[in-house]
Amino acid sequence: MSNAFDHHQSSVTMPPIEILFADFDPALLVVLAPGPENILAISRGLSQGQLAAELSSGGMDQFIPTPQRRT
Repeated sequence: MSNAFDHHQSSVTMPPIEILFADFDPALLVVLAPGPENILAISRGLSQGQLAAELSSGGMDQFIPTPQRRT
């Protein structure tokens, strides 16, 4: 029995390892870079203390749009 994807499997090739390693560093930088919420919490924590950082983090959660689940 033939699979519908059989004809695509022969044309798929793995990119050269040099390309994968060249893309790895920028991708890692994007993943590890802190977002605006983290920068706000860190700056408030350093300048005003731990409580200010915690309150800023909690406040940011109130204003960041997140997808709502529909029931």
